[in-house]
Amino acid sequence: MPEHPVGLFPDDCVDRNLLKRAVFKCMGDGSYYHDRFKQVFLNAGFVVRRVERNECHPVWQVKLRRGTFDLSRESAQAERQIRKLLKANGFPVDRDAIAAVLHGDCITCSFVSKFGAESFSSHAEE
Repeated sequence: MPEHPVGLFPDDCVDRNLLKRAVFKCMGDGSYYHDRFKQVFLNAGFVVRRVERNECHPVWQVKLRRGTFDLSRESAQAERQIRKLLKANGFPVDRDAIAAVLHGDCITCSFVSKFGAESFSSHAEE
């Protein structure tokens, strides 16, 4: 007798417990994509202050501070760099669906992405 309900997992899944935890995390408290976006920016060298998804629209807003990432001081170039970073990490964003506002070392980046549920996550990590 199988240890899981028939049809719940693909037959070629190597570690069913790991897959189950990943699925439940994605479907759980709604913070999965907040954490993913946070990790993308942290791994790139930014300091993440806040990650938020709009309640009514698939618009994300990420508040960052410059860290070790060599981000351009020009908004248009910074938008291209952030878009490229997101795409490289599995989050493609259309060219006209991203905006970056730069205030010295503070960056507010807004973009449209279908991923995640409305909510916010506030972080003060470097």
